[in-house]
Amino acid sequence: MIRPLRFGVIGCGRIATRSMIPALLASESAELVAVASRSAEKAAETARTFGCEGVAGYENLLSRGDLDAVYVALPIGLHSKWTLAAAHAGLHVLCEKSLAGTLAECEQMIAAADEAGVALLEAFAYRFHPNHARVAETIASGVIGDPVQVRTCFGFPPLNSAHRYDVGLGGGALNDAGAYCVHASRMVFGAEPRAISATLDVGDQPVDIHGAALFDFGQGRSAVLGFGFNNMYRNTYEVWGTEGVLSLTRAFSNPPTLSASMVVTRQDGVQEHSLPPADHFLCQVDAFCAGAGEAATQQSWREEALGQARAMERVRAGSMG
Repeated sequence: MIRPLRFGVIGCGRIATRSMIPALLASESAELVAVASRSAEKAAETARTFGCEGVAGYENLLSRGDLDAVYVALPIGLHSKWTLAAAHAGLHVLCEKSLAGTLAECEQMIAAADEAGVALLEAFAYRFHPNHARVAETIASGVIGDPVQVRTCFGFPPLNSAHRYDVGLGGGALNDAGAYCVHASRMVFGAEPRAISATLDVGDQPVDIHGAALFDFGQGRSAVLGFGFNNMYRNTYEVWGTEGVLSLTRAFSNPPTLSASMVVTRQDGVQEHSLPPADHFLCQVDAFCAGAGEAATQQSWREEALGQARAMERVRAGSMG
């Protein structure tokens, strides 16, 4: 039997305590060893809650010597620093999305992981939910014909979360909600956009609070993206084909006990499929543990992250072509 991958968690925020730490504990492929916070009190409190060790200071977690991997659950502006430190310590890294605030940072992180021979996965947990495999299978069956356009929407009302509105911490609607739309558009077509136009609006905030983008994938294929921090809640994507339309609800944020709905609309009728619930954070942990030690998988994860960072950079620039 293969030994579980021993994890340390960097950061004790909501995404870690609500979703990822429970997934690490539920996985037979992972072992939660320790959690770290800048606050000794918070580290100890989190450790008591989840039955592991608490560590004051991220450096002290990385220097323990009894870890195989770390999960980086910090604001985006801190991802690069601590991913680089983890890679230099010889640890595999599962880092929350968006992996970096700039393409240059992403390239530096990938280079460090490559040099150290460790895995680096950008943690888009949603992609590991079985719903998206079901969507891909349905599209491949030809029921909606050839996909010609993807429409993605992810947005929500203002959240009481200061780091999301902090430029220095990598805040902004694009880095947070919009990143999912960028990722899903690339995932559905299995390609990189050849041209991008975009608009980002800061309103009265120091960061972008909503935006939109148009991706041209060539051969008549496009994607329309909408995202925001001050919008009515939407969490869906739609694939428009030559013979039908497929839409998926709860596409990006889906609690482990909640079913989603996949609707296929054609000229001859509408079919609605209720998709079973699953914990996509647990699915992500298992996928990471299975692939972290494989060179080919490591390379594919780096290429995926680089493609995402390039697309994000072009959206930020609002560029065309």
